[in-house]
Amino acid sequence: MTDELATRNVTDEDNGTHFHQALANANRTWEQYQDSHYYQDLLLCIAWYGNACRLCPELHPRRPAILNNLAIALLARYDRMGDLDDLGQSIARHRESLSLCQIGHPSRSSTLHNLGNALRKLFEASGDRANLGESIACHRECLELCPVGHPDRRLTLDSLGVALQILFEQTGKMGDLEESIEHHQEDLSLCPPDDPSRSQTLTNLGAALMLRFDQTGKLTDLNSSISYQQEALDQASDIRQDRSSTLNNLAIALMTRFEQEGDVEDLISCISHLRQVISLRGPDHPGRSAALCNLGIALQLRFDKSEDTGDLDACVAVLREALGLSPIGQPSRSLVLNNLAVSLRVRFEKRRSVADLDECIQHHREDLSLCPVGDPGRCLTLNNLGLAFRVRFEEKAELGDLNECVAYLEEALLLCPAGHPSHPMALENLGIALRMRFENTRNRIDLNTSISHHEACLSLCPVGHPHRSLCLYNAGLAVMDRFEGDGEDGRKEADLETAYEYFREAAGHEFSPILVRLKASRHWITAARKHNSSVLDEAYRSALALLDRSVLLARNVGDRYLRVTTQDLDIGGKNLALDAASHSIEEGQLETAVQLLEQGRGVMFNQLGSYRTPLDDLEEIDRDLAGRFRTLSAAIERSALVDGAGADGQDTAEDVVARYYNTRPSPYQILTTYLLRVRYQGYTTEWNEVVEEIRRHEDFKDFLRTQSFSNLQNAARDGPVIIVNISQYRSDAIIVSKSGQPLCIPLPKATPSAVEALARTLIETTTDRPDADKSKQILGVLMRDIWGIIVEPIVLQLENTLKLRRGSRIWWVPTSSAWSLPLHASGPYAQGEKNLPDRFVSSYTPTLLALLRARARSRAISNHPGPRLLIVAQPEAEGEEELPNVLHEIALIQELASDVSVLSGENCTRDAVLADLKETSWVHFACHGNQHPTEPFKSHFSLKSRDAPLTLLDIIKSGLPQAELAVCSACHSAAGDKSTPDETIHLAAGIMFTGFRSVVGTMWAMADTDGPVIAEEFYKYMFRNGPAAANCKDAAMALSKAVRELRRRKVPLERWINFVHYGI
Repeated sequence: MTDELATRNVTDEDNGTHFHQALANANRTWEQYQDSHYYQDLLLCIAWYGNACRLCPELHPRRPAILNNLAIALLARYDRMGDLDDLGQSIARHRESLSLCQIGHPSRSSTLHNLGNALRKLFEASGDRANLGESIACHRECLELCPVGHPDRRLTLDSLGVALQILFEQTGKMGDLEESIEHHQEDLSLCPPDDPSRSQTLTNLGAALMLRFDQTGKLTDLNSSISYQQEALDQASDIRQDRSSTLNNLAIALMTRFEQEGDVEDLISCISHLRQVISLRGPDHPGRSAALCNLGIALQLRFDKSEDTGDLDACVAVLREALGLSPIGQPSRSLVLNNLAVSLRVRFEKRRSVADLDECIQHHREDLSLCPVGDPGRCLTLNNLGLAFRVRFEEKAELGDLNECVAYLEEALLLCPAGHPSHPMALENLGIALRMRFENTRNRIDLNTSISHHEACLSLCPVGHPHRSLCLYNAGLAVMDRFEGDGEDGRKEADLETAYEYFREAAGHEFSPILVRLKASRHWITAARKHNSSVLDEAYRSALALLDRSVLLARNVGDRYLRVTTQDLDIGGKNLALDAASHSIEEGQLETAVQLLEQGRGVMFNQLGSYRTPLDDLEEIDRDLAGRFRTLSAAIERSALVDGAGADGQDTAEDVVARYYNTRPSPYQILTTYLLRVRYQGYTTEWNEVVEEIRRHEDFKDFLRTQSFSNLQNAARDGPVIIVNISQYRSDAIIVSKSGQPLCIPLPKATPSAVEALARTLIETTTDRPDADKSKQILGVLMRDIWGIIVEPIVLQLENTLKLRRGSRIWWVPTSSAWSLPLHASGPYAQGEKNLPDRFVSSYTPTLLALLRARARSRAISNHPGPRLLIVAQPEAEGEEELPNVLHEIALIQELASDVSVLSGENCTRDAVLADLKETSWVHFACHGNQHPTEPFKSHFSLKSRDAPLTLLDIIKSGLPQAELAVCSACHSAAGDKSTPDETIHLAAGIMFTGFRSVVGTMWAMADTDGPVIAEEFYKYMFRNGPAAANCKDAAMALSKAVRELRRRKVPLERWINFVHYGI
């Protein structure tokens, strides 16, 4: 508020001509500055007001107004330049003005208002809460002097609301926040739609509602905040400061909603807004550093979502700039140091650059120096510094780093005694560090102290607390260490049982994050296996159930892929099912072994099924119920993340707050944490109720349950299904027949290393392509080895025990590296002896459930007498070797089939193929196929453009209602992914899961000359009884006939064993 007393014309009575000129010049230059925002005008204005003050007697009636206006100009310069001397001078001038404006003086309310604003800014610069308290007192008195109808009431409501909001952030008292919101709402109600100040009013109300959302979790507050902020942005003037503030607040609100709902569009908008803020705030702007910090947070969040290291590099860069704008002595420096250090630690964990970790520690050390004893943030700083030293110890194995880690964490615990909100965090982190030091020094005092800390932490995290699984897990590890050490004999067995119980409860505690529970179950398995415990079966079942749920709730297909392929004990599912089945086989529980294999293998495709989770199918019959399940599942995981531990099981609540919000928890955040825990328990209870409601639908009665063996056995109704289980503990084949008990055939020679060696030899031979004679020799030996190590014992049982007739069909379900082997073509390859293709017709299926689904699908309904066949042909794909025989292949198919359409050449684009696939029951791919070495969902068929191939993900996502048969006359269409053979994520398997009931593929690059031969013999058999009788169930036999023709023509071994069949 400027005072109008100082804007009146001054007469000669007002101390003469010099005073008159000084005051007139001051008023004029202030008006110019208000219009132009030119810094030179502001400097002249301050100089002229200063002169006017010096020329004005102390008791002159105009003096309070002149002092007030000088103070306002000084405050404007402080806002521009950040010089604290200007702020101090402004407050001094306001105080002098107030002393001259006693109660009843017409300028008292404006002076109180302006002094209150200046004191609030002093608090923001110094952190002295006394300044904030005095600011609020000034605004309260001012509000009393501005009743309803007073022209200055709106300004006072706004300023008091802002100050109370800041006070709430310091104290956590909800009454302060509620009063702040009331004042802002009254201010908005008094503001006309076209008022220029409406934008700032909307901004301030939006910010207050954001704080209440943080406190209560009510999404209505968050969404209202975003709406107000967006309206404020739409109405904001072109004045750079006004717009940048509104953009900044909207960005923070969008970032919060992203953290709640996971919509990446919110995060993208947030980053865009923050970049605009920074462009509006030049290097000298006092708010540039804060905007850079916010952008750093947003970029790290996007990195957490996408794993794009470019975002992480940008995050570090903007935080380094923010640090350069936060010199020593500025209160914000500590926050920037902490944020930058945390980001550097995250980047180290991604790239393993020790320089990042060293810089991280350097910044944490400086941050600690800025947090003296008594500073409420010292505990978190000590914790972060200790964590950084622990990470460096894990990298460099230098005991000095671990000792420093322990020392810092011990001090952190001293600063967080019992009753302190950070006490559990301090206990847990110190317990972890002490156990690590025990593992390196064997000092039992460290281990016993570690156990004491973990058990004390456990007592503070009762059932229902999201941290409980993490506490139980860490306690279990420490007690296991004591059991396996040289402890007292009388306590050893008790320690083992205690450790089992800790792991069991940690895995089963439904109020904790899935990944922490899965990690606990994996360590439970390790301990039980090592000590031959009877709890092993229970531990395996627990881990597989958690893996299934973990994959279901993963954010995207990339996360699902990671969780089922990694060997990481923390989250991985690789080999879990194989080892679980091996244990059940040892116990003679063959049906259980089949169930566990089915549950744990192919988990991604069993849940995706045409790139659909079971929830997608549920949405078609009960959209609301599916929506409730998704919302609750996401809420549980979010709450566990914000309130609980990080996915690595080491971060605690304050670590997560620091990483995601880049701030130390304030009292109101600590209170929010308590409310979140209560809400979390409610989420979990409701989640269980929703799961039971889903299971009441007939088609979802087994939702998140293991398939019964009797149901899985139906997969063998047309012939036996042979599961080849390759485990580190034992290897076996399980034959599942249409009735009776499964049959187990031990395969003692099929060790993982032996099978991997066979697979490696095959890959090298079919990739490097030695000369024909050498290739024939290597593959001949390989086929005999596969026969002797794996297949022969199975065939003996098929022929002698099951009495299976020659020419019968059998289905293979290989696991581990066996998936890469051509089991279907193995044999003795000796004079007078039959190889497997001469005995049985082999097919493959990724899982029994996949085969059941293929059989359950109805045949395509068509008005045509036979199947509609689409040929996707690309003989000259960009960047690929020419396929000259493709045109001949097309011509042969057209002669044999009655309803054929062809996409070839320029017309063979991804969009065209996907569109035609939706109308097609049979498809024949005559083009190059390529297996992606590290990202199998990017495996593809090459079309005209190199930049637009047809990927596996495209096919999986497409949804193909007419699909029956796919023939992949292409290279590598059934080549498995080396990193995850258990998941069978290749083109042929992927196409089967999109809805095709029967699929023909190749295991490696096929000869172009073989395409026409296979096509002619295959379709000759398929259409032998005319188009109307053509059935995709004949595909396996048709392929057998076609391969037999290749063999008759004496083609090399590697060319005919290449072809495989999937499905019915």
